[in-house]
Amino acid sequence: MEVTGIHMHEMSLQEAVVRAFSSKDIADQLVIDKLVKLVNKTQSRDDFDVTVPLNDSTWQKCGGVGDIQLLDHKSASSKLPQHFQVKTWQVLPNRAFLTLERGPFVNWVFKRFKLPRGSKTEMKVINMELEKASNSTNLTSLRCSMVAQIASNLSIFSGAHKSTLKIGSSDRKYLKVDEKDLTCQIGAVVHPDTKKKIVDRTVSQVYDTLFNIQKNILMERSNPDMKSDQFSANDGHLTRANLTFQLMNSNPASSCLMKMEDCKEASFLLYNYTRIIHILRGFKNGPYPKLAEAESIDWSILDENEEWTLIFSYVSEYSRLIQSIGSDLAQGKLAIHRLCQFLIGLSNTFSRFYNRLPVLKEPRPNLLPLIFARIHLVQIVQKVLDHAFSLLQLEPVSNM
Repeated sequence: MEVTGIHMHEMSLQEAVVRAFSSKDIADQLVIDKLVKLVNKTQSRDDFDVTVPLNDSTWQKCGGVGDIQLLDHKSASSKLPQHFQVKTWQVLPNRAFLTLERGPFVNWVFKRFKLPRGSKTEMKVINMELEKASNSTNLTSLRCSMVAQIASNLSIFSGAHKSTLKIGSSDRKYLKVDEKDLTCQIGAVVHPDTKKKIVDRTVSQVYDTLFNIQKNILMERSNPDMKSDQFSANDGHLTRANLTFQLMNSNPASSCLMKMEDCKEASFLLYNYTRIIHILRGFKNGPYPKLAEAESIDWSILDENEEWTLIFSYVSEYSRLIQSIGSDLAQGKLAIHRLCQFLIGLSNTFSRFYNRLPVLKEPRPNLLPLIFARIHLVQIVQKVLDHAFSLLQLEPVSNM
């Protein structure tokens, strides 16, 4: 099995819940796409997985249609697919909270998991800042260049045909020469104290400052036996990740606060990637038998909270996130920050998983099924990170 999102033609949990609660079949997929925004996966509470508003008018307003009526939760539960079995319900006057049976859901996710696949597109992304040669060294111009390149990478998920997206820091009137053009005005990079656009520091100066900060941190954390060229390469990768996250972690249309310090989220993300490398290397070189094929794994044994959050909130959501960002792009809306925030959450969850649930246990026969399942999970998380890194043009670090 090639572990490479869930097929788009397969129903997501959110869509299944919408269709289960609706008293009639909704044929218009656009209405469904609006209504799925009402169904929220919960990450802050361990006792519930999904929340659903139980108000007809809320659904009618969100879906843009006036004849949607909601079923009661028992009727809705009977309409859900088997892999979305509900374990418990808590029903309040205006909202329902439900907890899923983990085993069927986890098995369903792993058997259908594939990385999101784009398609050929004729969307053209143009960075209008390139016409301003005098501004090529300032941070706002760099932000525009990053947004343009990442938007171009994401365009294969937009489904857009023969469209042009113009990006720049000038106002939309300047950007929109042709009425058919899509435009996005990029917010300036500003000083965190004055909130004024940074014009007194070049990209090179900022990069050097961050490089030196990162160098000091690496000297504290890195293996003392690491070769100097590997150390310098890691410093460069971490500095570029730091800069990318500082410029991309807020809505591109809004101003961006530039802090001349370590971006802990970016550093921690790459640090967790090295943890993945070390786990997989340790399994490969350790006293373990050949990894069992994915088809033979009972995924339901991955039922610890950290494993559940990785699968439920991240593995199963990645394709939907990328397709959603692509759909926004087709309308001239840039949501790159959502991908950055997703990666920060994934990194923090993986760290909790790493610290509490050892993967490389003793290779006793009774422990091998769990070891194999966790190795497959770690491999899938790595593939999600590799895919996201390629979109954001980040270089992973394999050793620290």
